[in-house]
Amino acid sequence: MEKIMAVKDKEPPSKAKKTAPGKGLAKYDERLAELAKKYSQQESTAAVGGGKFFRAAGGILKFDDEPLPGNRVAVIILDHVFENTYYTEDYDPNTPTSPECFAFGRDEKTMEPHEQSHEKQSDGCAVCQWNKFGSADKGRGKACRNSRRLAVIPAGSFSKNGDFKPFTKEEHFKSVETAYMKLPPTSIRDFSRYVKTLASNELPPFAVITSITVVPDESTQFKFVFEAIEEVDSDLVEILIARSETAAEEIDFPYVPIEVEDAGAAKRKKGASTAGKDKRPQKAAVKAAAGKAGGRRF
Repeated sequence: MEKIMAVKDKEPPSKAKKTAPGKGLAKYDERLAELAKKYSQQESTAAVGGGKFFRAAGGILKFDDEPLPGNRVAVIILDHVFENTYYTEDYDPNTPTSPECFAFGRDEKTMEPHEQSHEKQSDGCAVCQWNKFGSADKGRGKACRNSRRLAVIPAGSFSKNGDFKPFTKEEHFKSVETAYMKLPPTSIRDFSRYVKTLASNELPPFAVITSITVVPDESTQFKFVFEAIEEVDSDLVEILIARSETAAEEIDFPYVPIEVEDAGAAKRKKGASTAGKDKRPQKAAVKAAAGKAGGRRF
C-alpha cells in the first residue's frame, strides 16, 4: 500500500477504494520492477489489430460516442507507444481525414513512416522537416502531431457520489476487448511523468488501476489527468502480463485507407468498379474498421 500512495496526487479522492490487506504484489516485485524499468526507459527517449477508440473532442471524454460520467474512466493500461501523424488538411469535424503519413515506435530516435502511410514524408521521423518546431502553419509547434497511443481495458466503475468499485472476476480481465486512447500532445508530459513515477515504485502501468480524467485547462482547453487508484490484485498479475504482451503485438495497427469520390460521382457510378480511384486514407474508415471490435462498455 505504501507504493500506491506514493504515486497518488497530494489530495487523492477520499472515496477511492484502497488495496485490501494481503493482496499486494510482493511475490511479483522482481518481475514487475523489470517491466516497470522497460516502460520508464521508453518514456525517457526525446501485427494487425484493431479496436474502439476513446474520443475527447471539445474536452468531453466519450466511448462509443457516449459521454462518460464525470468525464473519467478507470482502466488498466496494458501498453503504450509513440505515435506521429502528419495531416495535409486542416481539421474539419464534418469531413475528417486520415494522416498522410504516420509512424509508431518505442524509441523516438528510430521511428520511421509506417509502410501503409499514404505518402511518406521522410525516411525517418527524426530527420523529417515536419517533425521540427516551427514547421506548423500556425504558432511555433510541429506540423507533425507527436502523441501516444494507449491500449487499455476497463478495470472498474465510479458511482454518482464518487465511490470506486473495481471489477474482480478473472474472466473479465482475460476476455474483455482492448480499447485504445490517443493522447493530445499537451498531455504527453503528464503521462510520461506518471509512467516514470510508477516505475520509481517498481510498478509497470498494468500493475495498477488508473483513473484517467479529462479536465479543463486554460492554456490548452483541456488535458488528461492520470492517477493511480490502487494496485491490482496479485491473482490478476499473470493474466495482465499476458494481456500486455498481446497488446504490444497489436497496438501499432495502421490507419486504414479507403477510396474517395464525391457524392455526385458516387450516384452516377453506383455499382461500378472503383479500381484506380484515389486511395487517400480517410479517418471515417478508421473509425468503421476500429468499431468492428466489440467489448464491454466503459
